[in-house]
Amino acid sequence: MHFYIWDNGDESVGIHGNSVKLDTDVDFLDGEDRQEYIESIKEALGAAFASIWDNGHVHVAADEELSVIDLD
Repeated sequence: MHFYIWDNGDESVGIHGNSVKLDTDVDFLDGEDRQEYIESIKEALGAAFASIWDNGHVHVAADEELSVIDLD
């Protein structure tokens, strides 16, 4: 599974957005355990990259979520 992490930056003050794509294996889990694991990965990635980038709100989405979310 791919996880996409990004922030929008603030172009009005010259801060460009950041993005990264990470891969991890979640196929060993199924059902509720899989979803809980995915949510905990997203929370950890969001916190880590918010600390690294320090540019505001960090978005985290699994590849299967990208088609249904607003990227702004």
